[in-house]
Amino acid sequence: MSGFTPSATNGIVAPMETIKTATFEALMELAVADGDGYVFTLDGETFRIKDTLEITGIATKKGYIIIY
Repeated sequence: MSGFTPSATNGIVAPMETIKTATFEALMELAVADGDGYVFTLDGETFRIKDTLEITGIATKKGYIIIY
């Protein structure tokens, strides 16, 4: 199919973006207390945080919809 371009008019729909969701409680379980705060790992990236309230901002920046 040389020169074929997918479009809505030929029955092929572009792939959808993945929607990432997580409960706040599940995200909290990812925070491990250390002497000076917490170590929080999300999607393979590790963050050192002082307060668990920082988790919401990190998850939101990574594209998560948080369920409370």
